[in-house]
Amino acid sequence: MPIRAGTACLCLVACTAPPPPPIPPVEIHVQYEPAAGPTAAAETLAARRLQVDVFGLAAEPALDSVELHLGAVLALRGRPLRAASSLRPGTRWGMPAPAAVVEGTPHLGSVTGIVAAGWSTTFSTSVPHLPEFRCEPAADGVRLALRTDTGRDRGIELAVLRDPLGDGAALLFVPATGAGFAGHAIRIGAGGLADAAEIDAAVAANGPKAPPAAPAGPGTDPIALQWQLAAESIGAQPRRGALLALATNFGLPACVDVLLAADETNLIAIGAEVGRLDPVAADRRFDFERAVWSALLPAMQREELPLGLRSAVLRRLGILALEPATLQRLLATSHDAAAFAAGAQAENLEALGDRDPVHRLRAHEYLAEHGLAVPDYAPLDPPERRAAALRAHAPTESSP
Repeated sequence: MPIRAGTACLCLVACTAPPPPPIPPVEIHVQYEPAAGPTAAAETLAARRLQVDVFGLAAEPALDSVELHLGAVLALRGRPLRAASSLRPGTRWGMPAPAAVVEGTPHLGSVTGIVAAGWSTTFSTSVPHLPEFRCEPAADGVRLALRTDTGRDRGIELAVLRDPLGDGAALLFVPATGAGFAGHAIRIGAGGLADAAEIDAAVAANGPKAPPAAPAGPGTDPIALQWQLAAESIGAQPRRGALLALATNFGLPACVDVLLAADETNLIAIGAEVGRLDPVAADRRFDFERAVWSALLPAMQREELPLGLRSAVLRRLGILALEPATLQRLLATSHDAAAFAAGAQAENLEALGDRDPVHRLRAHEYLAEHGLAVPDYAPLDPPERRAAALRAHAPTESSP
């Protein structure tokens, strides 16, 4: 049967539909900010280049959900967060990055930045729904986090990726909605080493232009930011790391010892206690130390401290670990760290005369650990020898 001309025209129109519009290019920016936290240990880490490329994908790649690779979800501003992030549903992560995913796809933008000790490097794009990459050096590679601003609902959050980026590359896929293509793929890969001149030039071009003039607060003070992360971290490992960073910065070895031994229940209690305090207070060092001991008091009073944590508390407090009521009173009445240390020393010295040998042993161990042992005193000596050693050590009153 012959084909009519009208039918042929319809077929021609249907078969020659216009191709989809090209995917717009993506601008990528790099910014450098001073890293929040101690940098002395990181000074030996080699600076390296990172290259970030953005591609447009026609189909969703077969990668894992990014949620499976997150180690923590932190609130930088806004409401405390739950276990799940606010990244777009369908966001995926692959490391190492499968090369086949971006082969033959539109290349939308590229930039090279530097990751160096003492600096936090952030890669952002001109696409509003794409998260920023925040990168910092570590002994095992480059630590990566995804920063998103979710508006008034949940504020600004930082989704920390569990595994560091090594010598290869990683790929983040973020779906696009109603854009005529599946989504954007961001590939971030480690390049060669960078020298000091490159670091200086990069920071001069894209780093902070002047010191902030505003008073220190949670947004400008590294310690205050660490304080907030410690209070809002989710999961034992991120919470322990944030609290340890504060204890290390404050030079509190006793708190470091306790935090290393603490179980998740007590870490949560410590984080909650820290979160109730002012992170920019004048004596925040002692505030932090007092918060650590105060958080452990309920478990101490119930005699429910895990064995490892109980050992650390005994080592660091001596007799106060066995007398939580005395510890609570001392924490309430001490106006600074020096007063608390003097009170702990006095309580342990007094316990050397206790009838209970366990109390005498704990007090003697504490004083010896702090270089305050009473000469010629042994907690299991006969009473008369102990008394003689204590009398010889007691300060003599000056005559009027």
